[in-house]
Amino acid sequence: MDMPPATEGLRESAWIQPMTLAHEPPVFPPRETQDWLRCPVYRDLSKKWEPRGPWEPNRALGTAIAKGLEVYFKNPGADGPAWTACEQSLESEYVEQPAWTLEGLKKLAARGLKLALEQAATIVATEHILLVEEPVGECRPDLVTRSKADGQLIVTDGKVSLNLDPRWQDKRLGEYDSDFQFWHYAWRVGEHFGEPVAWTRLQLTVLSPKTRSLLVPYRVTSKRVSFWLQGAQQAWEGMERERQGAPPAPNFMSCHGRYGRCPMYDACHVLDRDPKAMKALYTQRGSV
Repeated sequence: MDMPPATEGLRESAWIQPMTLAHEPPVFPPRETQDWLRCPVYRDLSKKWEPRGPWEPNRALGTAIAKGLEVYFKNPGADGPAWTACEQSLESEYVEQPAWTLEGLKKLAARGLKLALEQAATIVATEHILLVEEPVGECRPDLVTRSKADGQLIVTDGKVSLNLDPRWQDKRLGEYDSDFQFWHYAWRVGEHFGEPVAWTRLQLTVLSPKTRSLLVPYRVTSKRVSFWLQGAQQAWEGMERERQGAPPAPNFMSCHGRYGRCPMYDACHVLDRDPKAMKALYTQRGSV
């Protein structure tokens, strides 16, 4: 799939007016809000428990490539430190098991990072680096830049997929046009700088069956941000009620999704959320 240059078509957006409500709910982090929107009970349980099962490399690979890109953007043009950071991250996250070897995972990560760094070099050449993995309110966007061509703001978020069949690539890319996290970044970064974010952008690194790295922009408009904010505020109000003591309500629509059953399915539907019974299938976070 041919991708446009890093800043091609980054042109128009209107400033987003700040929230003006009689009662403004607290703002929760985007990932936590996404979990709540999926299911309030899932959000509550997943903060305390995780399913038992074999170690999978997806998170370790994603963290390693993200760390390499972070170091590169903080030290533009310095490939060496980026490669070192990626390898060290993978070594620290790796868990010994029979399915995946450390050397094999290093090769996968290296193929992905090589392509991702080529795109990163294009970004560095055409955009001013403003923020790299720095907190902005309750968010922590991967990268915030300003186009050298037109001065507009761009927020880039990196994702890594261990496996993505090319047949489903366009479907996956389309999902990010309405991704809650991306719109939260657009809103919050715009408020931080006092001007609109023109585009959010996905940097998707796919490791198999064919290694590829995609840089995909998504247009931001003030009307769509305002539309997103209506739903976000409603979610934050519900989350705040739970923080004040209201019990989380289940969302049965999320018990099965595109990746199969919810990880907390057995906790809810078999073990009745009983902490003693859950220990048979789940590990309590923070326990030794």
